[in-house]
Amino acid sequence: MHNNFKRFGFVFMVLAGLALTHPSMAEEKAKEAAPAKEATKEAAKAAPEGKTVKITEATPVEQAEFAVNLFMQACLANGGDKERLRKWVKEVKLPEVTGEDAKPFLSNTPSGKGLAWSASGKQGRFVLVSEDNGACTIYSRKADEKKVHEMMKWMKDNLDKNKGEQKITYELRTENDKEQKLKRTLIAVRRPEMGNDIGMVATTSTTHPSLAAIISIFAIESGAKM
Repeated sequence: MHNNFKRFGFVFMVLAGLALTHPSMAEEKAKEAAPAKEATKEAAKAAPEGKTVKITEATPVEQAEFAVNLFMQACLANGGDKERLRKWVKEVKLPEVTGEDAKPFLSNTPSGKGLAWSASGKQGRFVLVSEDNGACTIYSRKADEKKVHEMMKWMKDNLDKNKGEQKITYELRTENDKEQKLKRTLIAVRRPEMGNDIGMVATTSTTHPSLAAIISIFAIESGAKM
C-alpha cells in the first residue's frame, strides 16, 4: 500500500513540465457528479480529431472541483472495472490520447499498460487513464490544492453517510511529503462483504506548474495498512 502511494511522487517528477492536452461543494451534494458528465461531453466536442482548440481555462478552484467530480464519475462509479469504465468513456465520447502523447502517463503505472483519454475543455486540461489492472487515474494540470483535499474529505464523508446497511468502512488520512513538497489525502475503503479493498489517493503539488493533481483508485490487499 505504501509503495502505491509513493509512486505518485515519482510520477510528479517525471511529468513536471508536461502540458496536458461548477458548482460549490454544497451544490455538488445535490447535483452529484452531473457537472463532470456534461463537461466531459463538452470536452469531446471541443477537441475534434486532428484539430487544436484554444482553451479558456476555469479557475484553479473550479478545476479542482471538476477533477474530483470527474474522478467520481469515471473512476469511483465504475469501481475498478476497466471494461465498464471504457464503455463509459465511449458513451461520453472522450478523444483518446495515443502514441508518444500517452507514453508519459502509461509508462509510470504499475501495470505499464492501459488507455488514456483527454477530458480537456473550458474546465481546464485533464487526462483520464485506465490501466489494464483496473486502476483509474485523473491527471489535472491546474487545481487548487486546498480545494482538492477538501473535496476528497467531503467525498469520503458522503460515501460513509450513504453506505446504508453495507459493512463498508472508509479510513481517511492526509499527509505531507516535505522532501518532494507533495500533499496526499489517502482513503482506504474496506469492503469485507465484497472480499476486496480499494484505495484512493489524491496527490497535489504547488511547485510543478504543469501538473497540480493526480487522483487515483486501485485495488489493495485486503486488510492492508495505510
